[in-house]
Amino acid sequence: MVLIQVPEVLREKLGPDGAQALVDLLNEAGGRLRDDVLTLAEERFRRHLSEEIGLFRQEMAREMALFRQEIAREIGALRQEFGGLRQEFGGLRQEFGGEVRSLRQELADLRVEVASVKSDLTWRLFYFWTAHLIAIAGLLLAFFKLFA
Repeated sequence: MVLIQVPEVLREKLGPDGAQALVDLLNEAGGRLRDDVLTLAEERFRRHLSEEIGLFRQEMAREMALFRQEIAREIGALRQEFGGLRQEFGGLRQEFGGEVRSLRQELADLRVEVASVKSDLTWRLFYFWTAHLIAIAGLLLAFFKLFA
């Protein structure tokens, strides 16, 4: 609070009550002036703040629109890339399926060949043992005829 001192000359002419009334009047006018200045400053600040908030909102809306566009472009690029990967995986799946079929066919052929070799080996063993039995029987027959 500002202290106002009334000059001596004015105090003599107004008297102590008049000087006090003048001080009160000046204090009241100063208080009103201060309130008016604060109100004006507050109104200006609010207006300026509203303008800045409006500009900020516009800028944020622009930035969000740009961000959304960039995200949409990136999503589109990712979709294209994933589409290419799907095609590539489809080709790999077909290639792998062909290889699996080829391996199965080779395995089936190998089984047939093993069965053929097994059959051939069985017959060869049969001929081997039959020849040996005949040879042993001939030797035994010759032995018994020779010593009989």
